Amino acid sequence: MDELVRTGKVRSWGVSEWTAGQMAEAVSLCGREGLAPPVSDQPRYSMLQREAEVEVLPACADLGLGVLAFSPLAQGMLTGKYRGTTKVPPGSRAAGEQGRLLRERFFTPEHFARVERLRAIADGLGVPLARLAIAWTLHRPEVTTAIVGATRPEQLQENVAAADLELDDEVRGRIEEALVRETPRWRAGPCRP
Repeated sequence: MDELVRTGKVRSWGVSEWTAGQMAEAVSLCGREGLAPPVSDQPRYSMLQREAEVEVLPACADLGLGVLAFSPLAQGMLTGKYRGTTKVPPGSRAAGEQGRLLRERFFTPEHFARVERLRAIADGLGVPLARLAIAWTLHRPEVTTAIVGATRPEQLQENVAAADLELDDEVRGRIEEALVRETPRWRAGPCRP
């Protein structure tokens, strides 16, 4: 990578889905050897996939790496188009055999309940759920940008509009509550003799 930077073939380089330890080791090695260090990390990060918050995002902040969060819509789950396991739109990413991994990862009662709570917050703000989800990702201080995808120009316009959505402390608190609140698995009924 250093040779590519020195010869002008690339301006800089980054990593994707590395652990905090791997990034720290790479930056240290580059420092010791006088090599061009990585400048960014590309972790999977969304309201429904927050594992990066534990070590990866703090490591990026400590190491000075930019964060290019990918899948901020959790493979479409945070668009709100999936309403349950039996309501998968034909032709969508979750449809058919190609959607099996998405369904296995996200089609849980807990995720559907979170999405419904988030949808209520988005509705209260008068914005689509996807815009809220991307804006939330962008408001994380370590996140430099969010990598979004679109199949239609209007989706791209909507995704870009998320950069202008301000989320105050009260809204972020409601989002956090919606994300961490337990989803009841059963309801106790009255005791009968």
